[in-house]
Amino acid sequence: TIMRRATTSTLLYSPKRASSSCFKPSSFKFSSSSFSFSPSSSTSPSSFSSTTTLPSTFSPSPQRRTFFRLVRQGFEAYRTTFGQNPVHLNPGLHISLPVIHQFYSIDMRERNMHIEIFAFTKDNVPVRVGATLFFQVFKPHDACFGVSRYYTAIEKMGTSALRSIIGTLEYDEIIADRSHINELLSQRIGTSIEKWGTNCTRVEVQHFGPNNREVERQMEKQMEAERDRRQQELNTKAQVNIAEGRKASAILESEGLLASNRNKAEADYTMMTRTADADKYKINAETTAISEQLTDVMKSVGGNEKLAVEYLLALQKNKELHAIAQGQNNSIYFVQKNPSSSADTGNSLQQMLPSFFESSVLQ
Repeated sequence: TIMRRATTSTLLYSPKRASSSCFKPSSFKFSSSSFSFSPSSSTSPSSFSSTTTLPSTFSPSPQRRTFFRLVRQGFEAYRTTFGQNPVHLNPGLHISLPVIHQFYSIDMRERNMHIEIFAFTKDNVPVRVGATLFFQVFKPHDACFGVSRYYTAIEKMGTSALRSIIGTLEYDEIIADRSHINELLSQRIGTSIEKWGTNCTRVEVQHFGPNNREVERQMEKQMEAERDRRQQELNTKAQVNIAEGRKASAILESEGLLASNRNKAEADYTMMTRTADADKYKINAETTAISEQLTDVMKSVGGNEKLAVEYLLALQKNKELHAIAQGQNNSIYFVQKNPSSSADTGNSLQQMLPSFFESSVLQ
């Protein structure tokens, strides 16, 4: 039997309503200033008048109290006695006396919460940012007694930190490097909530974008212009690279030509030097041979140097005339002759070297 206090109201009674599950006589006992009903009574539904006063509202029954509380795995709890002297409780079954003890349970597992804000960037672009904050309690005493509702406090702190950091960065910086934002948020939030016995393990920015369609169109135009600028820069760099390549090619070609000419000049110089050395050696050899021949002739003519020289000149002249006579050119040469010198020289040579002179003239 459940006793419920109710205000007075007028309710039309019918047998069908009385037979429903909500108003079975075996399930309820109602009492008011106008009537009283009990399942043990012999009163039947037909004994009711056409109008009956029934309670219209019901207050919930008080929560059932037990003398034991269970701390699940992954949780830790504190039990206070008349609001003081907290006792740390590990997972397991513990005594909890009603009215005397108060029970506080803390989740020690890593948890997450979603934060979504509307903010302005440094370049005054309205954006909507959504992030997920991961945190974990490492000092349950501070999380329980150091702050009221630590979960709500962490959420408010994360929202404030996210809005503050977004306001210090430009739109392009946020798009370009989200990992940097995650690091800044983790450091700032972790430093702020550490005194509550919680640690910010990481923060991940899930989505980021302009707040309305107009701003999004403007950003698209800006990004398109930026892409065109970068394309022009790439084209300019490509042209510069081509020009640099042509310049390097011309330099290398000129250096190759210079080296080729230098090598050719050195080769010509070496060839000329060797030719001159050969001519010098030939002249020296001929001079030595003529000198030795002159010495031998001087010995033959009794040491008369003039006669020996004239003899050698006549001999050389005879060789040249012989070479001209052997040629295929049918030309006539007139040679002037000095009768006196030639006769004297000839007579002297015939007297001193008759056999040798005759053989040479005949040849």
